[in-house]
Amino acid sequence: MAKANSKRRPVRGSGRGRGGKVSRTVLAVAVAVLALVLVIFLISRPGGQTSVAENAAGTVFSPIQRAFTNATNWAVNLIEHRRNYQELSEEYAALRRDNDSLKLEIASLEEEEEENKRLRSLLGAYDRYDSLDPLYAKVIARAPGPWFDSFSINAGTSSGVAVNMAVVTGDGLVGRVYEVGYNWAKVLSVIDSRSAVSCLIQRTRDNGVLRGVTTTANDTASCYVYYLPASSDAAVGDTVITSGVDMIYPKGIPVGQVSAVSRAKDAAESYVVVTPHADFAHIEEVLVLRVQNETDTDETLPSLPTPTPRPTKEPTELSLPTASPEPTTVPEGDDDIWYYPTIAPTAPADPADMQDMEQTWAEGVQQ
Repeated sequence: MAKANSKRRPVRGSGRGRGGKVSRTVLAVAVAVLALVLVIFLISRPGGQTSVAENAAGTVFSPIQRAFTNATNWAVNLIEHRRNYQELSEEYAALRRDNDSLKLEIASLEEEEEENKRLRSLLGAYDRYDSLDPLYAKVIARAPGPWFDSFSINAGTSSGVAVNMAVVTGDGLVGRVYEVGYNWAKVLSVIDSRSAVSCLIQRTRDNGVLRGVTTTANDTASCYVYYLPASSDAAVGDTVITSGVDMIYPKGIPVGQVSAVSRAKDAAESYVVVTPHADFAHIEEVLVLRVQNETDTDETLPSLPTPTPRPTKEPTELSLPTASPEPTTVPEGDDDIWYYPTIAPTAPADPADMQDMEQTWAEGVQQ
């Protein structure tokens, strides 16, 4: 019953449906005709020329096509970037680590190069002072300030270091050991005001005493040499070396170079300024000369001849005169001369003889 009723019910809008179909048919025919005309026009146009329609179409669609292409490329790049972002991040981190590692390696190589330069200089000094038993040591501490006027090293009595041993670098004299422990020692530099070094001008052979005058306010390290002879003609550029007369520093160690000469009239007030060879702003390694004074075998004194002993006179026995058995009598005519009688002979054993002898002695005295 329901199916029968549905078939009998009139369909609404059937006319509108037919009109729509007609309109679509007409539009399709028009488009087909236009396309056919366009094809015929394109086929029949002369070669190498562009029609007005093509120009209009290209002008309208070119920006759209460009925008579409750019959007497509941007989308593709975005997708690829997102896809490779993690990989690129990991690669960047690895490259950064490699770069940091290379920087550290370069810094280490530069430090090793500087250390090699210092050690080569010390090696030359080691060979130069080989007879003085040099000992290599590193600086482990120093007094505050810009200068190494006093510092500590990592060698002590366990290595044979003792007080007043000279300390040098490859450039020249540094100072002396003034305090020592088991595995450490303190060094007093020649630029310290408490230091005094017997030295001489190498060219003129004039002796003097070098004292430190450097303070924290000085821009350069320097020392003064006092007590030079009044006739000294020390000049700028002369080399100053140790003289060895103080029995602390071995003779001949380079100290510095004369940089100025005072012109005081009084010889007691005159001095020369010396710039040390050693770099007292940068000291890292030193040599301790464990032989405290050098023995110069070329300047030994000749042996003196053995003196001949003086002849000695042997004592002789004093001979005494033999006593006369008879008393001495005064000769005639010599009454003014008194003669003591000689010693009497040994008394006889007989008492009668003794009395006769006494009587004779008494008579001699009376005469």
